[in-house]
Amino acid sequence: MGLGGLQVVITMAVVFAVSTLLHIDWRLSLVAAPGILMSSTAVAVQTINGRGLLKQTSGSAAFSVLLFQDLAVIPLLLCLALLSANGTTNAIDWMAALRAIGLIIAIVIGGNYALRPVLAIYCQYRDA
Repeated sequence: MGLGGLQVVITMAVVFAVSTLLHIDWRLSLVAAPGILMSSTAVAVQTINGRGLLKQTSGSAAFSVLLFQDLAVIPLLLCLALLSANGTTNAIDWMAALRAIGLIIAIVIGGNYALRPVLAIYCQYRDA
């Protein structure tokens, strides 16, 4: 979470800062930044594994960043939806924002408390 989160925040900040310096609209900058920071996990993991680095510290760190990027897609897409025009105004739909936050919290809690027991049961049956 730390390394991947740091990579996402720094990349988005750099893209946003450069876009602002180039006088690009802030909304366009916020849309472009997630697109630039995302990488292809399938290609990167295949390359890391092909070089035998996946079990080393650097390969593990790279994989954690890739995994965080994949998980960051959901909240980033929800945030981008909040930037879209709402009717004739550019106001944020706060109910949609609250639903998005609730969905993210549900995913985190569900993944933490529901997925672990399911995977533990699966591993017991698989190993038996």
